[in-house]
Amino acid sequence: MSASSSSVLPSKRFGSIYASLPPDAQRALLEKHLLPLLDKTPDTSVLDAAKALQTRLLGLPPLRLSERTLLTTRLIHALERQPTHAPHLDELTDTLSLWCTDIFSVVFSYKVQFAEAHECMMVVARAVGEAGEACMGVGGCHCTTDRMPFDVVFEERRSGRRVRDVQVGGMEGFEVKVLRWLWRELCVGALSASADEEEGGMGKEKAEEFVRGVLEDVEDMMGWRGVVGVLYGGKTRWDRSDEFDEDEVEFDDESVSSSASQSQKDPDEVDNDEEEDEEEIVSDDGADGWEDEPRRRSNPLHAPHWPPHYTPHASALHALTTTHLAKSFSRAPCAELYTALTHLSPPTAHTLLQSLPSTALSSPDALAPCLTILLREPAPNAPKIWDLLEKGRHLLRPRDSAVLQRVASTLGTVAGEKGRAGALVLRELIQSARSIHGALLGVFPRLDEPRVRRDLARVLRIERGEINRAQAGEGEG
Repeated sequence: MSASSSSVLPSKRFGSIYASLPPDAQRALLEKHLLPLLDKTPDTSVLDAAKALQTRLLGLPPLRLSERTLLTTRLIHALERQPTHAPHLDELTDTLSLWCTDIFSVVFSYKVQFAEAHECMMVVARAVGEAGEACMGVGGCHCTTDRMPFDVVFEERRSGRRVRDVQVGGMEGFEVKVLRWLWRELCVGALSASADEEEGGMGKEKAEEFVRGVLEDVEDMMGWRGVVGVLYGGKTRWDRSDEFDEDEVEFDDESVSSSASQSQKDPDEVDNDEEEDEEEIVSDDGADGWEDEPRRRSNPLHAPHWPPHYTPHASALHALTTTHLAKSFSRAPCAELYTALTHLSPPTAHTLLQSLPSTALSSPDALAPCLTILLREPAPNAPKIWDLLEKGRHLLRPRDSAVLQRVASTLGTVAGEKGRAGALVLRELIQSARSIHGALLGVFPRLDEPRVRRDLARVLRIERGEINRAQAGEGEG
């Protein structure tokens, strides 16, 4: 046996082996080998610890993953047959709402079963999407699911204190305001419980690995916007001061006011604006005694009902989310994602900005977003932009013409760059003319013959009025 393996405590080695076993093997090992050892030792510390854990988990609501998964599947199949059947819709909303209530109690009040809670939330999220498809009307109408009312009450199970009451209409609102908020509770709860392995925590490294897996699952299901929504508890909290192009999709799950306008409002007004809109009512109750009010209002990453010791774990979630989004950006650059990262972590955004030249040339899908990011900088780096265009011109596609227009219009206002911007416009116009010419040859193959060209030139010299008069004369004749 090597010195490194002999230095590891038997309990650590056993724990590692036990964690690698399937559930059936774990139970067999426990019943056949571990439980008999308790009969051979007079020490009652293990039994006392088991009783203490049993007392702590008294009242733990069962998540019933398999049972509720079958129930939601049955309801969705029923909706596929009768999309507007009100009883089925009501039962589905009640089932999902109550399930989320139990999940919150498990991860916040008891801080256990995080992996199973995440699986439950994945089932809920899939059910939301499948219900929307099942109830889709003619022409893709979502009127039925957009009006579905959800009333979800989150309580601290032991004290009965109401933490949050969410009344929201529609499947999309439920996904944004309930699921993303609840995923944040799950992630921060797992990180908080990680330090107390005796109480069921998984340890810091495993907890962080678990959260990374959660973020990956959320992105697979909801995209990177869903990941940001988890960090902010279902809200978009950064200011939108940039003017984006109309043809680009904006990350705007809800309207976000600028910091300047919020700073002029009364603090109570600001809080209400963030928590309520026309279609939802969200109240955070019972925040007294957790942390001081100014700090709660100034930190959108810290929920009002969290105890003070959650603060470092909220920061850990912020760091894990930023790292995850940075990796997502490296794989698939996106101008909106970069904007999000500038608000989440300016140093991370700066690092990504420095690596844009190499990232931009990795694929056709990367060049256009990277050029857009460089053009949105307060002082666009013209040499870097021209260099990218020269090296990556072969990566540009016809649908990227809007980016080239943006390059010409933006750099055309920069001193010393008007000539190159004009040359770019001229080159693209010539390319467009050649493309049109090639398309016409497919329809008129003799277009380039001298006689046809002369006839076409004579037609083009005819004034519009003359054509109208000629047509009128033919009509009279």
